[in-house]
Amino acid sequence: MPIISNGQIVRPRTFDPDAKTKPERVFEFIVAFKHEHDGNSPTIREIMVNCRISSTSMVWFYLNQLVAKGLIKRPDANIEVVGGKWIFIGGHHG
Repeated sequence: MPIISNGQIVRPRTFDPDAKTKPERVFEFIVAFKHEHDGNSPTIREIMVNCRISSTSMVWFYLNQLVAKGLIKRPDANIEVVGGKWIFIGGHHG
């Protein structure tokens, strides 16, 4: 499912765990994961492994940085991408 941000469809690039800063990697991984898993959030451990982060406490550190920057919200166990929403486009079951 695509993410809609500011009225535009955003198609995430292929996730590259070696690109950019770690908080940026974490954010890109979250968006790519949500895109491929019908808007569901990755677990802390999935973020740790896929972003090559040494511990779950460091994942929490980077998530808190993303919250402080206003890029994500964590109202519960889920991660919300600020300004994004997940929609179903096309298709039918049958």
